[in-house]
Amino acid sequence: HAAQGTGGTIQRRTASQPVGASGPASDGRAGLRLERAAAYEAELTTHAVRCHEPIHGVRVLGDSAQRVSIVSFTVEGLPASEVAAALDEEGSAVRTGKLAAQPLLEALGVREAAGTSFSLYNTRGEVDRLAAALVRVTSRLSTR
Repeated sequence: HAAQGTGGTIQRRTASQPVGASGPASDGRAGLRLERAAAYEAELTTHAVRCHEPIHGVRVLGDSAQRVSIVSFTVEGLPASEVAAALDEEGSAVRTGKLAAQPLLEALGVREAAGTSFSLYNTRGEVDRLAAALVRVTSRLSTR
């Protein structure tokens, strides 16, 4: 598959690689591409944990050393569904409930949580926007 490149040059692309792809997913070698993708997801996830942990009232769940590209959290005194609805109003979407992890949540002493996951298409800016929204939401909801 060929696509028109900059300056009228032809660039070869694989069928699974969208035209204009960049970042860790754009390398033509599958093994390296997957390795770079996993490293990028880990970087975003670590950044999210570091952004969420200092927020007053937020408890990031799980051990960072064993984390996959998912960050689950609770907000002290607030139901996860209420936090999610407020984040949605801020333009950030998270999942809530048992998060397909009921035994783990019970082991952590939590009934429900909010959570988000990260992948190749997410950016550091999106992580920062989610953290900023979470600061605003926790501040607003905790003062009621």
